[in-house]
Amino acid sequence: MRAPKWRVADLLQQLPGVTLDLAGHALTIGAGKIRLLTKDATLFSRYVVTQHGG
Repeated sequence: MRAPKWRVADLLQQLPGVTLDLAGHALTIGAGKIRLLTKDATLFSRYVVTQHGG
């Protein structure tokens, strides 16, 4: 997630553990990390960690 510097502390504190409903599928937000922005125009994730809820 990209966010302005002034929001980072609040987001790192408030978002972990929040569960979102995405088209009937639960997505729980984990602990965040601060990373510098890249100059790349496109961002992607090679891997996404999920837990199948049988």
